[in-house]
Amino acid sequence: MKHRVFGRKLNRDYDHRRALFKNLARAFFINQGKIKTTLAKAKAVQPLIERMITKAKKGDLVARRWLFRYFQDQHLVNQVVKRFGARFKKRDGGYTRIVKIKRRQGDDAIIVRLELVEPISDRSDQSNKSNQSDKANK
Repeated sequence: MKHRVFGRKLNRDYDHRRALFKNLARAFFINQGKIKTTLAKAKAVQPLIERMITKAKKGDLVARRWLFRYFQDQHLVNQVVKRFGARFKKRDGGYTRIVKIKRRQGDDAIIVRLELVEPISDRSDQSNKSNQSDKANK
């Protein structure tokens, strides 16, 4: 019976699994909220990423320290809090989705894209800033 057993092992020991989740989460936030991985890894890391976005929404010192524990990069923590926290301020969970892409040739693993439900784009941020500066100049 699997009573009170949390998470997925993914055929890895504790340290390897923890490093894998940190790397996947870091790649997710660096790549503007989307990564390609296998279905099992995406299902395993999705709750962690959702928790990180919820912490980023709070943006207080405790939340920033919690995020720093995973990223060990203050610049990335500030970016996650500023961009992702502000983007999902009004949303109560369900920030990510898993989209199946294809099956990998060789081992037939299902490859998926773990992405944000509401995408974040640098282009829209830059165009909004340029539109605001154009309006200010007029």
